[in-house]
Amino acid sequence: MKLYFILFAIILITSSCDVDTNSSSTEEDEETNWKYDKTEDRMTSDTVYFATTYSDDRLYFGYYRKSENAVSPELTIRKKNNVNEVMVSVTHPLKSNYNGRFYTDDDEISIRVRFDSQKPEEYTCSGTEGGSGGIVFIDSATTFITKLKKSKKLLIEAEFIANSAGEVITNHRDKSIVAIPPAGNKTEIMEFDIAGLEW
Repeated sequence: MKLYFILFAIILITSSCDVDTNSSSTEEDEETNWKYDKTEDRMTSDTVYFATTYSDDRLYFGYYRKSENAVSPELTIRKKNNVNEVMVSVTHPLKSNYNGRFYTDDDEISIRVRFDSQKPEEYTCSGTEGGSGGIVFIDSATTFITKLKKSKKLLIEAEFIANSAGEVITNHRDKSIVAIPPAGNKTEIMEFDIAGLEW
């Protein structure tokens, strides 16, 4: 009888340990907003890898500030031909006339970034070959990715060009109604949740 109770006690202790271990590992799993994808380059049959996250900010680059006209800033990492690239995009998925355009100073595009509570840093960027203006490539991709992996929050500050006279760039994150200012460049800050990047 004594042996029976001893065996029963051992089983209870073992089960209790298993539950605690599983609970602990679940708590350690970090939530992430990153989405991963891969495609095949049809010309080379090489695999191209992507990691993408979106900002909660909504930017409006057109005159009509309706929800369907909002642009969700996008941060994408792409690995192609064993080369990493980091892209920031402010393009509308359906309406190209509501795309944003990064301001270029003598063919140079600059943005300011802040990882977590660190000091802001300036990065230079390159535009796309087509010159659409709504997508830029961060020049120091390797350094940038290293910092992404160590951080949880990223702020990107960039200057944009108003599309035409009378149009406005308004960050509608706070849902406030803002008077339309005269046309001109405007600086916006985009916030990204970058925790848990696996790359």
